[in-house]
Amino acid sequence: MDKLSLEKLALTAEKRRSKPGDVKIDKRLSAYIERYERLRNIVGFHDEQLWRRFAIQRIVKREILLSTKEKPRAEDLLQELVLGQYLDEEEVTTAATARVDAVIGKYLFAAQMLGRVECNMSRQDARFWLFGIMAIEIEEVLGLLNHSLALADAMKKEAMARFQFPQFYITKEQEDIFTLIASAETLLKADQEFVAYLLIKRWYPAWFTENGLFNGQYVQEICALKMQITQYERHPLFKQIIRIAKPHSIVFLVFDEVIKKYRGDLTDLQQKCRVVLQGIYSNLERKVRRQVWYSFLYLLLTKFILVLVIEFPYEKWRYGSGSYFQAGVNLGSPVLLLLILTVCIRVSTERNTKTIIKEVENLVLDRPTELESKLTVPRERDLARSVLFNLFFAVAYFLSYGAMVFVLRMWHFNIVSGCLFVFFITLVTYLAIRIRFTAERFRIIEQARLVGREILYFIALPILSSG
Repeated sequence: MDKLSLEKLALTAEKRRSKPGDVKIDKRLSAYIERYERLRNIVGFHDEQLWRRFAIQRIVKREILLSTKEKPRAEDLLQELVLGQYLDEEEVTTAATARVDAVIGKYLFAAQMLGRVECNMSRQDARFWLFGIMAIEIEEVLGLLNHSLALADAMKKEAMARFQFPQFYITKEQEDIFTLIASAETLLKADQEFVAYLLIKRWYPAWFTENGLFNGQYVQEICALKMQITQYERHPLFKQIIRIAKPHSIVFLVFDEVIKKYRGDLTDLQQKCRVVLQGIYSNLERKVRRQVWYSFLYLLLTKFILVLVIEFPYEKWRYGSGSYFQAGVNLGSPVLLLLILTVCIRVSTERNTKTIIKEVENLVLDRPTELESKLTVPRERDLARSVLFNLFFAVAYFLSYGAMVFVLRMWHFNIVSGCLFVFFITLVTYLAIRIRFTAERFRIIEQARLVGREILYFIALPILSSG
């Protein structure tokens, strides 16, 4: 890694010492708002580092739809972010409020221009697209994205140097955009709006000046970015570059934690990496236990309510009495399956840890990586392969759901009990896979492919996709 990128990462990683904010925050409802936000995020599907951004979008949309004010007030937005523990009170100053107010006004004006410019989305979708980008710009004007942007830029530079694209398959500009998208998505869990924001900063810098405020051409170009990003994501090379970029992003994340913890001091790098990784693993284990516990409670409570509200009344009406055996199976099977699927989850291995430490050293000392970095021209799936794949997938569907229906008929399940059983089995499969993704967030070495495990995954794939 070049010296300039290292210095920029170390500089932006330091916690800014802000002066006390000069805007008074009313904290009378802080406890309730914080609990509400925490509950929303627990049951939500967004990554933890995206919670603040989606909170900004949600608050602005709510103010636009429900408030009688001419436009959302920046001061109200910042106060609610403080109460929800998304923002430190010291960050709320008169200057910050003015900057956020200007950003909100710019995007509201852009939303009003949607009817006068060509757009490949519906007006409502275009508004939501603009508001998503607006939330990111609000984060940046508050100084909350400095380090994330520096980290993504550093990885992109390394990716351009490391990744070997197939010759003459795509242009250099496409290679550059591919590495930008891959770095942002794997490193920052970025969505299309964040990628669009990075492209706006590169292609339309005037959007962030007064000259860009009233230019309808910029609004049209920004709306067109969604389709352009979608085209990149549908490109045959996209899945391959994301797969290759993920291990590299893990190395950058660990290296970033070392910089934050030791304030840029990279002496005795191996030991510091090991200490950081131990902390990361402990945090992941706590997250996994929490997800398992919340999933367990969610399944048990939801299933119990559905049994009382739907299954028992139906059996009472249809057969005159309920089946305690079927109710017990419906209550216990999803929970038991969840425990079976999650009990053997491991966060990492010693071999994985050593590989990460070695790759961090390779990154710092500018040595060649041992991770996969060569991309090949994707093979196009011909008609015969497509038909064969769809045939095998149909067989897997038949085997998976056919086996469940066969067992349920043997146990004399009625249609309602059977549907509830199948529904919760698919849901458990999805929850278990999601928990495994959390546990394997820093897994850089792929698990060995075993025939039995691959067959099991093949049979479980239809259930997972349904879940």
